[in-house]
Amino acid sequence: MTGTNLGELAATLAEVGRAVSRAVVAPPPSAADAAVDRVGGGDEIFGVDARADVVLVRELNLRCGERWPGRLVMEGCDEPLPVGAGGPWVYLADPVDGTRPWLAGKRSAWVLLGAGSEAATLEDLEVGAAVEIP
Repeated sequence: MTGTNLGELAATLAEVGRAVSRAVVAPPPSAADAAVDRVGGGDEIFGVDARADVVLVRELNLRCGERWPGRLVMEGCDEPLPVGAGGPWVYLADPVDGTRPWLAGKRSAWVLLGAGSEAATLEDLEVGAAVEIP
């Protein structure tokens, strides 16, 4: 993979992150945001997390699925999810890093994304993006 393609992938991950950030802050805050939607991957997934998850999976498939197919390992999911038709890319994501303090109005949260071809560990990730959720 050339640096140009990795740069394009990094820019695309940032676009995905911005779409997730917009989806989190766009609707007016509600009690449903702080309600536990489900428990998965050893973590409580709040309503705001569930909304972010849906947007992240959709945007990742739309923007990366054809060009960089693979699988998504995401906080709150017990099993990896396909990206496109599947392929060598491994995506790691935390759609709302810092949910609890963000819900309490104490600080910003972040959409965290990383990707690497055949990545098995964090060290194997080749690109990443962190987008603030104000």
